[in-house]
Amino acid sequence: MTTQPCQSLKLFFQVADVILFDPRNCGKSEPCRIELCSLEHYIDDVEAIRQHFNIDPDRFFVFGQSYGSIVALGYAISYQDSLKKLLLIGAVASSCVL
Repeated sequence: MTTQPCQSLKLFFQVADVILFDPRNCGKSEPCRIELCSLEHYIDDVEAIRQHFNIDPDRFFVFGQSYGSIVALGYAISYQDSLKKLLLIGAVASSCVL
């Protein structure tokens, strides 16, 4: 969930196709209105990316690091049938967030 991958993610580049993206209004993404930058929007953006690239759920692995782990976990909860595996590194989560 970021264009700045950690060292452990770099291993995936050798064995899988990896899509990196910056969430709305972050990093290299285009600016947008702040009300469009909610956790729900970020979660829906992951699904939009999966659909845009026509990735079969049986081949879709979602990785989240730090804040991206909250988005990835939210995606797994909201779109349970749209991913095969979930990988969280440096995860932070709370029932009050999700």
